[in-house]
Amino acid sequence: MRNIPELLKEILHGMERWSYAMSKNSDGKPTKKVVAVLGISSGKDSTVVLAILRKLNITVIPVMLPNTTQKDIDVSKAILKHYGLNGCEINIGTATDSIVNQLIDFNEHITTKLINTNPFDNNVDSLMTNLPARIRMSVLFAIANLYTNSDTIAIVMNTCNASETKVGFSTMFGDNCGGIGVLQNLLSDEVIAIGRELEVPELFLMKPADDGLCGQTDEEKFGFSYEELNEVIRWEQLASNPTCLISEKDVTKCRGLEHIDKIKLERMRDMMINSRWKKRVINLPEPSMFQYILD
Repeated sequence: MRNIPELLKEILHGMERWSYAMSKNSDGKPTKKVVAVLGISSGKDSTVVLAILRKLNITVIPVMLPNTTQKDIDVSKAILKHYGLNGCEINIGTATDSIVNQLIDFNEHITTKLINTNPFDNNVDSLMTNLPARIRMSVLFAIANLYTNSDTIAIVMNTCNASETKVGFSTMFGDNCGGIGVLQNLLSDEVIAIGRELEVPELFLMKPADDGLCGQTDEEKFGFSYEELNEVIRWEQLASNPTCLISEKDVTKCRGLEHIDKIKLERMRDMMINSRWKKRVINLPEPSMFQYILD
């Protein structure tokens, strides 16, 4: 793991420079108030981002976004209470249900007249995870839109960490959006270490990560642990390492990773390969892009 105190200094310095740049008006003068719009879950990532913003005295609009119900919303409220903030709660359940019901009607028309398969037979779980994530982000951007004017710029915070991003464990145009990725250069264990450096209560740092939508923790959904994933990512970063996991058809040839179960390594490799398109701002129809997909 990298030097955490030094890493925190770099993050704080980078965020200070970012905030200063965002505060400039059309004349280049830093006259605008910068406001961070932050979706508050009950996990470590949004909590550590909140701690960083508070450390820098950046104004925060914290928003809780339950999808009808959220079993651990009391933890979200406890996080806000710890930092002396009153967050707003916007329930996206009605919006989600309305869109799903209209999709059901739409699907009956399409299935009957155009195609012979029913996507609701096998894609419901994916829909009910990704749709609420995108609605949540739409709400956060709407809030940022609402509070941005000639004197203020409100910007949505991205709270994904590098471990999640590496295996594509995020929703495109959902939680992987935002004006700045505060944690995008940190592995999940580094986020916890940064949180400790900022004196974030252990309760908020060590709660098992989950998206609050699918009913499983991240690790249950992965089929491997964050500890194992972070070890593989660090293994790939070794200057002496001539290969990477996604280039190995036979993962048993990855020297130094023999102690990690082959099935877990194959699962990591497949997630990394299948999510590469998410890491592009937009895919363009160039020959190189098609080759990229087909590799």
